[in-house]
Amino acid sequence: MYAKVIVDLRIKNVNKLYHYYIPARYQKRLKPGMRVVVDFNNQKRMAYVIEIITSSQEANKEILYLLDKTPILTNKQLNLSYLLAENSFQTIAHALKEMLPSKLLVSYQKVLEVIKEEQLDLYYKNLIRNGYLKLSEIDADKIFEVEELIKKRILKPIKKPTSKDSYKKIKLLSIKNENVKTVKQKEIIKRLKEPTLYRTLRAENYSQNIIKRLISQDFIKVELIRDTIENNLLYNIKNKDIILNNTQKNAIDKVSFKASKRYLLTGKAASGKTIVYLEMVKKALNFSKQVLLIVPDKTLIPLVSAKIKNIFNDNFRIYSSEISENKKLVIYDEVKNNEIKIVVGTKKALFLPFKNLGLIVIDDAHDDNYLQRVLPYYHLKELAFELSKMFKCPLVFVTATPSVEMNYQTQLGMIELLKLSDLRLHKPEIKLIDMKEELFKGNSSILSLELIENIKKVLKKEEQALILVNKSGYAPFVMCRSCGSIEGCPHCGKALRYYKDKNILRCHGCNYKKAYSEICSNCNQPKNKEIGYGIEQAYEVLKNTFKSARIVVLESSRITKRGSYEKILNDFKDGKIDVLLGTQILSKAFNFENVSLVAILLADQMLKIRSYLANEKTYQLYSQTIGSLRGKIKTKALIQTYDKKHFVLNALKNEDNIMFYEEELKLRKRLNYPPFSKMAKLTLRGTDEINTFQRLHSIKHHLIKSNTQLEIIGPSEDYFKFKDNYYYFEIIIKAPLRYDIMALLKYLNEKHHKDNILINLYDDSL
Repeated sequence: MYAKVIVDLRIKNVNKLYHYYIPARYQKRLKPGMRVVVDFNNQKRMAYVIEIITSSQEANKEILYLLDKTPILTNKQLNLSYLLAENSFQTIAHALKEMLPSKLLVSYQKVLEVIKEEQLDLYYKNLIRNGYLKLSEIDADKIFEVEELIKKRILKPIKKPTSKDSYKKIKLLSIKNENVKTVKQKEIIKRLKEPTLYRTLRAENYSQNIIKRLISQDFIKVELIRDTIENNLLYNIKNKDIILNNTQKNAIDKVSFKASKRYLLTGKAASGKTIVYLEMVKKALNFSKQVLLIVPDKTLIPLVSAKIKNIFNDNFRIYSSEISENKKLVIYDEVKNNEIKIVVGTKKALFLPFKNLGLIVIDDAHDDNYLQRVLPYYHLKELAFELSKMFKCPLVFVTATPSVEMNYQTQLGMIELLKLSDLRLHKPEIKLIDMKEELFKGNSSILSLELIENIKKVLKKEEQALILVNKSGYAPFVMCRSCGSIEGCPHCGKALRYYKDKNILRCHGCNYKKAYSEICSNCNQPKNKEIGYGIEQAYEVLKNTFKSARIVVLESSRITKRGSYEKILNDFKDGKIDVLLGTQILSKAFNFENVSLVAILLADQMLKIRSYLANEKTYQLYSQTIGSLRGKIKTKALIQTYDKKHFVLNALKNEDNIMFYEEELKLRKRLNYPPFSKMAKLTLRGTDEINTFQRLHSIKHHLIKSNTQLEIIGPSEDYFKFKDNYYYFEIIIKAPLRYDIMALLKYLNEKHHKDNILINLYDDSL
């Protein structure tokens, strides 16, 4: 018997299956999905078993030992890893590392392999464990002696794979003998009629000393078990009776739970999208299936989890970066053993070892957090569709603002549209405010006169307002009024953003920071002045204008402390905050009935970002933010702009999705952008700036020469340009729909794998 394995090395020229002989002692135990240790190029390396075969002409070494008793990876996970590796042009080992919780990754510990035990003295023999000596256990004064033993080949220094997959154990107490004497002992025994956790008894103030005495005297039995998980929700919502209308019922009825198919569930704010997909979850559970509900950001988990808990109690798990590594391992095991039916998580939850998946729901499916921006690159919606095909289950995209490409796919019949009715009692009055006219009126404030008046009305009526300023910091850049120089990053040349609260200038490309100074770094004159504004300056202006108002900033960088995000939401829900000022986090599906005003400042800035998706991203963000106005009271949205005629802003003003999609599709077709073409970004990195640029230019020249159908933009500076001591340059490849761009990219990846080339099919800055 032989095993095909993937060795745990993220090197492209070893990204293939290797054959190893399975020793007789392992032949009945070894299965695909298990980890083993093999000798690879005279190193002990962990490897993943992919397949068991009966014969092999390639195997010349045997598997050394097993790391697992049972498979840690399912066949479907292995298949998904191949797709991830192929589409990101990375190794399968890299893909598997992305998929596994850190507790299931191995580390390589420096140890001494014992070659000739009979030549060691008793000191060393007493330290031997399974044929190895740990360096940490050898006395420091033995170092020269150890070096001699290595020279004589009695010991051999190696790196040994070490698994970290151990669960945190907790004590479960139960009765062993009831015949205790004292009153307090009897109270504890009575409490233990049902097996109880030790920590539960301590939390209930039972004496630690008495418990320990009962254990030592054999009255109480102690069993070490895997730590349990509780869904500690910091956000609460009230139970409401769910009554479905006909449109909602029809949407649910259209979903087939016996086949892999994509659905787009869409509708205006408050149309009942969440209610509908929760009813779909019920149906999947009725078929005894598992359900995966994915959200784009961990900040959305509290609200979604509270809704899940209301209906399904605690029969679900949360899987995100907020969860400890030990809990992730427990959840991984629970999902693999089909012990838990619902998982709510961020994108890495897709890689859990589901056994019987019956429904995948991707909430806020338009969100660009579903893009993986670090290696291995992927888009969640693509991998989710592949997983749904493996399980033959439906995949439901949920969003009020689907991407242009997804909307186009519904027109082609590739995705089935489930559109809900608009249930709002009052549609918001949406108004575009021309900031050029504000200047003519003598108002140079970042707040228009109309916005100031409307905030006053909101405060007087004891209602609430949301204000979007999608720019962090105090000012986008700092310029010298004497020489005109802009304070830039010494590494990547980008303008440094000013943060007044920390008194720093920071680069958003490479994260370089330095203290702010009025002294210009170019001419040494004290003439530096902040230009433009961000959320910090907006907060300062609002506080100075509305001194008694309770104004709070909601920004991702400020809510790093656990529970701080939930506290702000609860305070806003409870009326303890009058004005909530935030960046794009404000668009994340808020549902506050007392909000009567939404304002969008700096509305033009997103329309100018370097991407063919600029219009789409702007429309989605502003639509989602305005969607916070749920329509139970009369509401208003004010959009401050310098370009009132822009079709995106007018589509927003009229709440005309059709107009936006039609105009944007016309624009994309004219400029040959997706969905009418295929695109990829090819990035080259190197330590020498000019050489890196020239090498990429040479690659472009050869591509154009041999592929006349291609349009290639660049080379130009990558978004980072310089990071981690590398220069980055990029070209954008645009190909016709019928062109096999994957074949071309695979060729480039193989030909230039030593050139530090990065290929990305999913970059949203294209």
